[in-house]
Amino acid sequence: MSSKYLKECYITSVYHYDALDNWKDINIGTKLFFVKADKDDKKAKLALDENGTKIIGELSEEDSHVIVEVLKQNHTKVFSAVISYKSDNSENSEEDRRIKVVVRIDKK
Repeated sequence: MSSKYLKECYITSVYHYDALDNWKDINIGTKLFFVKADKDDKKAKLALDENGTKIIGELSEEDSHVIVEVLKQNHTKVFSAVISYKSDNSENSEEDRRIKVVVRIDKK
């Protein structure tokens, strides 16, 4: 399967989800999974596991615009995401932790 670059963006709301609890499992190159969206969702959620139980955050509404519409139709494998940046400086407090991902369109 090949893929095409779509965008690179930060994951938001990491403090409202499980990112800090799973910080040691989040590394550059870690594959993330998009979670099926509900009809009222405006943001695409990303999880460490394929079944979506370990959600670590979401993309901004602007970055989610097209992606969330596809996720509402239960097409969770159209897009893929890989962590491209993790602020992992030991001097960083929990408030300074950030994660960035590369989002790709997967083609069969």
